[in-house]
Amino acid sequence: MIVFFGDSLTYGYKIENKSKCWPFLLAKTLGHDFVNLSISGATINTMHAEQYVPFFQSDNYPNVTLFIVMIGTNNVAKGSLTSQIDTLLLMMRNLRRIAPVLLIDIPPVNPSVFGNGMLMNWCDACNELNEGVDERFEETDELHKILRTSLKQILLLSKAKAFMADGIHWSEECQPIVARALEYDLQSFKNK
Repeated sequence: MIVFFGDSLTYGYKIENKSKCWPFLLAKTLGHDFVNLSISGATINTMHAEQYVPFFQSDNYPNVTLFIVMIGTNNVAKGSLTSQIDTLLLMMRNLRRIAPVLLIDIPPVNPSVFGNGMLMNWCDACNELNEGVDERFEETDELHKILRTSLKQILLLSKAKAFMADGIHWSEECQPIVARALEYDLQSFKNK
């Protein structure tokens, strides 16, 4: 079983048929059952309180084969970045004791929707959070135990069609693209 933790990008914001969202498509392709615990609007701290803690209290984790975590978009939007990195690392460390973890970096936004100043601020904030995670992982010598990937290239290549009008959330067209990219990344990690 694959367990997904995340925010609206993993939940499938504004996509009515959840079987068209990338977590469903990825799990189906990999031939696994899945549970998507993602909640729209989640930050790292709310993911910890509302997804991670209840999951562990449920004792439903003996059959987990993979955790996939993509969080931080709302941290960037709300400016609550580095203060929550330690919480993220604690979760990653504990999840890793049960099954492999794929941590997806905060994805980019649609450049055509955001003005240059706002886009630069977004990119800087994403880089700050991703680099902060890297630094903390290196300090604790745990980076090699967590699979890391980025959707940056695939989303930028697919341009505007990847995004909804808000410039942050992914369109229904983009969902299979994300699922295929992550399937490829997981195969690459497996073959290392």
